[in-house]
Amino acid sequence: MTLWFIVREGTLFTEGYREMKLKAVSGIMLTLLLIGILTLVFNIRLVKSEATTIIVPDEYEKIQWAIGNASAGDTIFVRAGTYYEHVAINKSISLIGESKYNTILDGNGTGTVIDITANNVTISGFTIQNSAKPELHGIRVYCSSGINISGNIITNNGHGIYTGGSYYTPNFITSNIISNNWMGICLSNYGYTVLTNNTISHNIRGITLYAWMGVLPRIFHNNFINNGIQGYCVVAYALWDDGNPSGGNYWSDYTGKDEKNGPNQDQLGSDGIGDTPYVFDYGNIDNYPLMYTGPFHQLTATSSPITGIKFTINGAPKTTPYTEWLLEGSYTLVMPQTHDGYVWSHWLEDGDPNRIKTILLQGTTWTAVYEPTPKPVGGKATPISIPLNKPETPTLWVWLTTIILPLLSIVVYVKLRKKKQ
Repeated sequence: MTLWFIVREGTLFTEGYREMKLKAVSGIMLTLLLIGILTLVFNIRLVKSEATTIIVPDEYEKIQWAIGNASAGDTIFVRAGTYYEHVAINKSISLIGESKYNTILDGNGTGTVIDITANNVTISGFTIQNSAKPELHGIRVYCSSGINISGNIITNNGHGIYTGGSYYTPNFITSNIISNNWMGICLSNYGYTVLTNNTISHNIRGITLYAWMGVLPRIFHNNFINNGIQGYCVVAYALWDDGNPSGGNYWSDYTGKDEKNGPNQDQLGSDGIGDTPYVFDYGNIDNYPLMYTGPFHQLTATSSPITGIKFTINGAPKTTPYTEWLLEGSYTLVMPQTHDGYVWSHWLEDGDPNRIKTILLQGTTWTAVYEPTPKPVGGKATPISIPLNKPETPTLWVWLTTIILPLLSIVVYVKLRKKKQ
């Protein structure tokens, strides 16, 4: 009896222990499985949080629907076509048209075409038309900063572009064709704004500034052509030129001359800048009116990893970092072979090893890359190796937590359950 009792007691103890072990192992396996699933979900969410491009009408028939489903930082690309919409932008996105000539946003004469109430918005590549009424707008920007409006055609609106009510990050209005509106551009109680390389023509008023407060705008390298009133200001002032030799704006009604011996001539004689200022309102003066129309583009030349490199543009000496507005055309940049212990390598933007670069300027940045001069080792120069960027592969932890451990957990759990049964 006693022996039987001991054996039976031992059997009971063993079965209880196995049950506890099974539960513990099962708990561990389920925990690992849960960790793997959560890690996988977390990784997927990280991917989804990256900026994406939404295509209209491929993914959404209307631009407004795409905006509603976009996240901050996304780009909405709109294929060529005519879209009869009144678009409201209340998040930081880029709205890019396929071509400013045939990607058309039409207000149909019933309202403002694009209304922006968010910071850091880009609008480019559209024809924006037909808000029609004087109090309505092609593009309205309100209480928003970091706005970039470039490369658009804006026509047949009340205000082509209206901005008002912000004092933070600069806004840029560049390279637009603004024509046949009641008012081309209106800036009202607005912070730092830069207007460059726009053609503003055949509007009842070309540009209007109202009750200016805060930092003044910079307005240069624009073409004001045959507007009823070229410029109109109400208690408002601006900087209407970029100094000499960069110049100011072209005004179709300017009657001054650019003579060889005039006050604004360069070393070669006449320089395309009028010798007398253009004045259209008290206190609003373009000191360096242009005698010819643009377009102008900004050329930036930098160097890496060192700065202060002396180079030439069309034979004129310059030093990196260098930025200047230049008339559209052909320019040749010549970088030196060596500089202060560094040797020429290549252009960053296209990998070209030729240090002499001829470009057709259309607004660009060129970066000259230099490498440290190789030090001789045993009478031979040490070769320079440029590591190639390799695509990143998933880490071991990612593989373990998202794939291997969950699978092992499931296998072990199933086997233990079968053994128990």
